[in-house]
Amino acid sequence: IEFPRKKRLNFRIEKISEDMIRVNLDSIEVRFDGYTVKTHMSRRYQEQQCGLCGHFDGEVYFGN
Repeated sequence: IEFPRKKRLNFRIEKISEDMIRVNLDSIEVRFDGYTVKTHMSRRYQEQQCGLCGHFDGEVYFGN
């Protein structure tokens, strides 16, 4: 049995303001201000991602 080689994960963490941190991973960006997390993904992940940040299926939902 051969296992695929693990791909090295390239990422960068930046403090972009006094209360904002940005994490960049290949085609994904995550911003955190201490209270809110915002994510931005490349379209290549559309219909492939699901979880805490939504399903990335084009549906917009702003829950309370």
